[in-house]
Amino acid sequence: MSRIRSVHPGFFTDEDIVTVSMAARLCLIGLGIEADDKGVFEWKPVRLKMRLFPVDAVDMAALLDELVEAGLVRDYDFDGRRYGAIRNFRKHQKPKTPNDIHPAPDEILDFVALAAPISEKKRRKPDPFPQKGEKPRQMEDGGWRMESSVPSEPRGDDPPQHQPPAPIDIAKSIFDGGVAMLRRQGFREPKAREIVGKWRKLAASDGIVLSCLSRAQSENPSDLVAWMIAAIASEKGRLNDESSTPGPPADPRGRTERAAMAAFGLDPELGHDPPHSDAARQAPRSDRNRAALPHAGDER
Repeated sequence: MSRIRSVHPGFFTDEDIVTVSMAARLCLIGLGIEADDKGVFEWKPVRLKMRLFPVDAVDMAALLDELVEAGLVRDYDFDGRRYGAIRNFRKHQKPKTPNDIHPAPDEILDFVALAAPISEKKRRKPDPFPQKGEKPRQMEDGGWRMESSVPSEPRGDDPPQHQPPAPIDIAKSIFDGGVAMLRRQGFREPKAREIVGKWRKLAASDGIVLSCLSRAQSENPSDLVAWMIAAIASEKGRLNDESSTPGPPADPRGRTERAAMAAFGLDPELGHDPPHSDAARQAPRSDRNRAALPHAGDER
């Protein structure tokens, strides 16, 4: 059963997490939603693909292998079944009434940073009369807290203050991911940032840019600049066609993908289909598109 999880802003700057692909980062967030409260999930790539990326052309098994190679996830066998565990999950997620669904040996409990086995018999009952200034929690506590962060100590008799997490800077995530992909194709960082800015201006929607970047991460086009321009144009055309059609358009996405987009601060109504026009499919293999791009330039 999927659970509500929190995502701390430090997740996007963690040195181990930023080394994996954008799709793998989104997958890691989704695995936290699918895992039990120990941070353990069933290792079933097909089912995970349908729950996390139902309409995206991604290789779920390859994403899991990428996370294992980065040391962010570990797979193991127990009683003839295969499971996965998320590193330091219980350092970042602290549910008030944890559940214990999947089995895990002691070494996996250490990997997820669970100090002691979960006991369903020792659940704390909420205090019907909370102390003055204390607010009962409505959702699970935690959220990808960085290991080096230390909570500030209360001063004097001040009541505990709840600090809301800082809003996610989706534009920074787009620039970081886009620049990294362009650098791998030989562009210098200033030129790469200029190109990403033109993609955002062309799309007029960060949701469209993020959707196209996610697709590009999976397809790895040889000419990323031409591919992205064609993909953005295709996505905008599709959205314009839907907006002119009477009645609400059908939404094939599942709840998990919509929740993941919401976690990124995106409008869930945008960017749910990959680019599908002939131009978008042919962009990675066409050199003629580059000649028609006055903004791409040849500077590297």
